[in-house]
Amino acid sequence: MKSIVNYPAAWKLAAMLICAATLSGCEPPTRADFIKYPSLRQKWSMTCDARSHLAEINVKGCDNLRQWQSANQQPGLMNQNLGK
Repeated sequence: MKSIVNYPAAWKLAAMLICAATLSGCEPPTRADFIKYPSLRQKWSMTCDARSHLAEINVKGCDNLRQWQSANQQPGLMNQNLGK
């Protein structure tokens, strides 16, 4: 009996588990971190995507990203968003 293994799927699963372990071992970024580091916004936008399984692991970081995004869209909160 020959076993069929889907290697690309196995590699994707392994990569996802490594990413999840790496991200869950760190403190989640705060709203201030999203203001300071634009690259962090891009990274967490992908992490917190609804199709990503990593969003379930990084709930606090995704909540902080959503708070920053909603505050950034409201015109009267710009000074508050910058911490002034």
